[in-house]
Amino acid sequence: MKTLKIFPALLLMLLVACSGGGNQFAKNWKATDVNLNGTDFKAEVLGSFEFKYASDGTFEYVENGSVEKGNWKASEDGKSITLTYPDREVKQEVVQVSEQGLVVKYNDHGMQRQLTMTPQP
Repeated sequence: MKTLKIFPALLLMLLVACSGGGNQFAKNWKATDVNLNGTDFKAEVLGSFEFKYASDGTFEYVENGSVEKGNWKASEDGKSITLTYPDREVKQEVVQVSEQGLVVKYNDHGMQRQLTMTPQP
């Protein structure tokens, strides 16, 4: 009888552990702080930077009204996000993630970037 009670709990733990780290990223994120090649800026000084990671594995990156689209995938350990654009692939290092924010570091178009973002409705 104890086996029957323990089995559902073990099954639930296994499902949670195997679900990967992607769901925590599947949100709309807007940058509040930007670091470009080692120089810090408040995002509003440079314009608008947004990542929209959809739960279906697609994303939109919006920078000052210019939109780029592609596919994204989080690593199993949740420490990186790979973005696949039509013309390139970019790997973002996840510096920090929580319900309140996401910090990613990556190199794109020859520029080292770090974005500190908050979730948007």
